Amino acid sequence: MSKKAFTVAKRPREESSVAHKEKIATEQKKQSSAAPQQQKAAASATSKISAPSPSSAVVRAETTSSSSSSQQRLPPALLVVGTYHSVMAGLALRSAGAPAGSNAAATALSKFFLKFSIKHHVGCVSGVAVCDRYIASCGTDERMFLFTVKDRGGQVADLGSLAPASEVRALAFQGNQHLVCGCADGTVNVYRTRDWESVYAVQVHEKSVESLALHPNGALCITVGSDRFVSLMDMSSGKLITKVKLPGNAASGTPLQILFSTDETAENFAVVLPYEVIVFDTRTAEIKCRVVIDKKPPHEIQAATFVVLPGTPSVTLLVGTESGSIYAVQNVLGRLFKTDEESSVWPVVAVDLQNDKLSVVGVPEDIATTQAGVTDETRKKFPTKHATRVKTLSVLPGTTDVLVSADTNGALLACRVAPRRADGVAGGLELVYQCSANCQGRVTSITGLSR
Repeated sequence: MSKKAFTVAKRPREESSVAHKEKIATEQKKQSSAAPQQQKAAASATSKISAPSPSSAVVRAETTSSSSSSQQRLPPALLVVGTYHSVMAGLALRSAGAPAGSNAAATALSKFFLKFSIKHHVGCVSGVAVCDRYIASCGTDERMFLFTVKDRGGQVADLGSLAPASEVRALAFQGNQHLVCGCADGTVNVYRTRDWESVYAVQVHEKSVESLALHPNGALCITVGSDRFVSLMDMSSGKLITKVKLPGNAASGTPLQILFSTDETAENFAVVLPYEVIVFDTRTAEIKCRVVIDKKPPHEIQAATFVVLPGTPSVTLLVGTESGSIYAVQNVLGRLFKTDEESSVWPVVAVDLQNDKLSVVGVPEDIATTQAGVTDETRKKFPTKHATRVKTLSVLPGTTDVLVSADTNGALLACRVAPRRADGVAGGLELVYQCSANCQGRVTSITGLSR
């Protein structure tokens, strides 16, 4: 099929609702209240999150924050986590009150609070999706479970389930109107959220759909399949625009993920493979660059995402590996325009395993694993690094530079990507610790929503 140029438009910014404005005013009034009241509320919230309950027996969030000057208040968000143990959990990220006996700086920090823990699937939860009104999960049991978000705090209600003709491998919401599903039979199914009826199904791959992503304006759906093809589909018409064959062969590995860049117009998208990330131009579906890594098992790529640091137009590609390391390739899109456009060989950027590796800094002294007196229980409750496979990487909703990462041990970290300032020498990037949680289970997928 011939390639067609696809022009994307900016998504208009949504106006805040009256209810949301009232809630903001209420929160501001609460923040201006007396310090003893803040301490009492924070102590109450901490006791609730720490206490186990039947619904949170498999996934329980244990969180902490730091009073370091590098810490900043993070925007409130709801993170939905899927696990290998059939559980889907919701973690609310919001500002933490000042604990009794702590300094005032702690009031500007954030932490995770467990909102729900649901075990409906029989087997692994392979994917989760969330929008303002709904949450959906898919699993290896070939079922999709649906929930409605009752309030901005993250409380949910069960809407039942759907049983598509084929196992759903990936899913995403197109606003609040449609749920888009990529299936094991190579089709993309679109469901209308008003009545959960199928609107259309399009055959886009000869084999399973491995991952899908929606353009920020909702007009374009991109998928990658185990047949090693990338498909672009027009969401308004439900028609396939073009298909592109990935370079290499089956020995290069099965595609793991497809995602758009985080710039405003999402002018590029990337396909993640075990030892490389291929960057495409969204308008023409042509390859622009290949980011490669040393082909050794510890360096096998498991997840990737794009971040944009404030005040800089450049886009940084982050990749998480089998060993638990996270690497940053700075200005990955800016490098693409320095190559000869007439060259038949795609420009290749190699990951520098030494200089591109990110370290976590700014960890609170009371949980830092290098500090004397820190118990094994504290290390388990408050993870400060990834010791095993990085399963998911994503950008915290409402930000462009806060990385949310999770590994197969259940360690969930929120870190701000910032210029490295180690020993007073600038250059490179580092992860500034903000808060963390222990999901106490093998995390398979994470998606989020700004609250």
